[in-house]
Amino acid sequence: MKKPGFLDIFKNLSSRGSFGRYLPLILILLIACVGFLLRILPVFFIHDDPLNGIESVDTLYQLRQVELMVANFPSYPFFDPMTFFPYGYLINWGPVYGYILTLFCILAGAATRVEIVRTAVFVPPLLAILTIPLVFLIGKKIHSTWCGIVAAAILAVIPGSFFFISYFGVIDHHVVEVLFGTAFCLSYMTALMMINRKDWSGEAFKKQAFILVSILSGLLYLLGFLNMPTMIIFALVATVFTFLQYLLDFRAGAQNVNLLILNACVFGIAAAGSYLFMQESRTFLLTMYSLGHPVMYLLIIAGTAALFLFGQVLHGRSFRTYMLILSGLIAGCITGIALLVPHILGTALNGLLEIFGQKELAITIVETEVIGAAGLWELYSFGLILFFAGIVLLGYRIWKEKRPEFLFIVTWTVLILLASYQHLRYNYLLAVPFALVSGYFVLSVIGYGDREYRSFLAWLSLTKAEQAETGGSRNKKKKIRVQKEKAPDEWREIAVGCTILLCAAFILNAVWVDLHREPVTVPAGWRTSMAWIEKNTPDPGIVYTNIYTYQDFSYPPQAYGIMSWWDYGHLITYFGKRIPNSNPFQAGVRGKNGAAAFFMEQDENTAETVIQALGSRYIVTDVTMATSKFWAIATWYNTPDATSPYIIRFNTPVDPAKRSFQSLQFLTPAYHSTLVTRLHLFDGSEKTPAYVTYIEYIPPSKEGSIPEIQSIENISWDMLHDHINSRAGEIAPSLQAMVVTKDYMIPASKIPALSHFRLIYESPDNASLTEGYDIREELKQVKIFEYVKGARVQGSGRIQIDLETNTGRRFSYIQESRDGEFVVPYATDTPNGAVSALGPYKIIHENRTVQVSESAIQKGLVVM
Repeated sequence: MKKPGFLDIFKNLSSRGSFGRYLPLILILLIACVGFLLRILPVFFIHDDPLNGIESVDTLYQLRQVELMVANFPSYPFFDPMTFFPYGYLINWGPVYGYILTLFCILAGAATRVEIVRTAVFVPPLLAILTIPLVFLIGKKIHSTWCGIVAAAILAVIPGSFFFISYFGVIDHHVVEVLFGTAFCLSYMTALMMINRKDWSGEAFKKQAFILVSILSGLLYLLGFLNMPTMIIFALVATVFTFLQYLLDFRAGAQNVNLLILNACVFGIAAAGSYLFMQESRTFLLTMYSLGHPVMYLLIIAGTAALFLFGQVLHGRSFRTYMLILSGLIAGCITGIALLVPHILGTALNGLLEIFGQKELAITIVETEVIGAAGLWELYSFGLILFFAGIVLLGYRIWKEKRPEFLFIVTWTVLILLASYQHLRYNYLLAVPFALVSGYFVLSVIGYGDREYRSFLAWLSLTKAEQAETGGSRNKKKKIRVQKEKAPDEWREIAVGCTILLCAAFILNAVWVDLHREPVTVPAGWRTSMAWIEKNTPDPGIVYTNIYTYQDFSYPPQAYGIMSWWDYGHLITYFGKRIPNSNPFQAGVRGKNGAAAFFMEQDENTAETVIQALGSRYIVTDVTMATSKFWAIATWYNTPDATSPYIIRFNTPVDPAKRSFQSLQFLTPAYHSTLVTRLHLFDGSEKTPAYVTYIEYIPPSKEGSIPEIQSIENISWDMLHDHINSRAGEIAPSLQAMVVTKDYMIPASKIPALSHFRLIYESPDNASLTEGYDIREELKQVKIFEYVKGARVQGSGRIQIDLETNTGRRFSYIQESRDGEFVVPYATDTPNGAVSALGPYKIIHENRTVQVSESAIQKGLVVM
């Protein structure tokens, strides 16, 4: 009598009375509840303001859109003048997620900002949970009910991007992309499975049901597309699958007209919908709602028809002949497109690069970072073993049985895996195929007695010749009888036990990671700083809750921009209700008038031209811009050099005999000369170092190597000139010298004052850094500066004024004269925002004081 296996136990559970019938439903509901609770854990710890527990980049802008839509329902804002001044921003994603959030808010009666946030934060976890039953249904289709349950359990807790985008406080349209992408794949696979596997001609096929499911697939794809243009990645999956399936069909002698019908329905709907919704007819960019989308969908239909007709024409020919002619035809078509309509080929190649390639600035954006093999292991650990084993097993099933649903799953999985490897952002799309393929493998092993898994193990035990001889369709009789189909029971149990252990370890580890995820928060100091900006800066003349159209809009005369790094653009819009010059869509960052050029500029006059060209009135900095994010700003400014002019690394010998070295990093004089450091670290004042670090080193012998320190010492600034002169004749020809610093607050050279930028507010939060550099003075997290013309004070030498900020911090603004005058930014007769003068200006060398009015500061008047 056969010993019952794990799968038999599960089957018996599912068949015992009413409880057995409802057991899968009960388990799916339980899994959904666990997944939902893991995602909303922060709600139990936020007892006051819900705005403290929201993500500060994409979430803030999504909330901004919901506020607009609630106030103007059912209108959708396709253009927003409250960001990217002085141009405004055309929205390049669709309204689906916005309408979902808005309808939730309207149904909940949410109208105020706090009410909208309290409602909207629950929507992403709910949408993630709706994906769970879809995964269950796919798992059930490709294997069994229990495969669907295991896959659903994995998806509910899987760590990484999918968990993050559906986490409490993160409101991101990517969660809808996963939902509709999964729904599309389920519907598309259902249509594939409705095709009679014995006769793909459709003679015994329920065509009406097939057509309805095909239309449903097209509508689901269109909904996903109207959420995000990146839905086209699922069109790519269908395209690659179609190509591979027609190859298998020709080899099997099948004629598959139903796949042509399916793709014609799906992408015909997509082409029509994308054309009607097209926002930009002058470009073919696939990252926008452009003409490129309907063209690509029509090309998919044409390509499918060509493959079908090509198979018809060459029916009866050898597969080798088919492949040779098909390859030549494809090469000819690509050449023709390149010659006749090169922009279409360029669009396709750029689209592939966006998904599978890397651009030069990708490392500065978290979403586009390369995750790599190490990153995948860190996220999925033991689950990767199940995942890759599942891909191999499904590949075997495709080879043996030619089942299109398995080919679709593997195509989907491999393409998303390649995209995820290159871009962290696509990791959220990997979650569903990861769960499905892993669940499939687990249930295949647990059901060890199942024919397909026994056959797989037996096939692995054969020689290559025997494997080739036993290949073919699942109805082909084997020419070699496999004697090793029945493995010993103990090996079966070991295989089953190890698989269950791996699956349990992965799920438990995932739950642990989920439970220890840090709640999202707004960066320190920004809310208070933006609240101050909203109350204490002039209204830009734009109604925050109005929807404007791009064609009819022009900025009023009183409008102005606020310069900051692009990370903080949405914080300025949402909390400050002011208009940033750059934003997290990376608009306003590059170019001679971009944010990167402004903050990296070393000449104040040149920085002024940027401010004037952009109509900026205020500048907001935070400590990370001058420290941990400095490298990103430098990379955007000058990608080839990046931080090399500003931060230098040396090797210093630890054990010269063993050629053992320690790596040290230092800041060069150029670092403290940039505008971002002069503003945030020195408040725009002159700064003379008390001491610097003098290094003599062996320069790098080849590109990419690190210079080696031969001598290093700290020298007072007053003695530096004499020391350099004394060493001039003693330095060996093979050595070079450099003056550097390891302290953020102590420059490596004398830094002149800024004449047209004054501090008007700083957040009460003190900075805390972990980069390994020293900060020996009090440094605030966020600072706000105003751009002014500056009063011209006649005199020479040095001028000084003592100031006190809103936090009670006192500092001195010091400036050295140029051509017999000073250009000063602070008024003495009235507060400078939240910063007050503690007395008049003192011209030190002339031993006199000067009062400067706010009118003189704003108009650039001469003060005697």
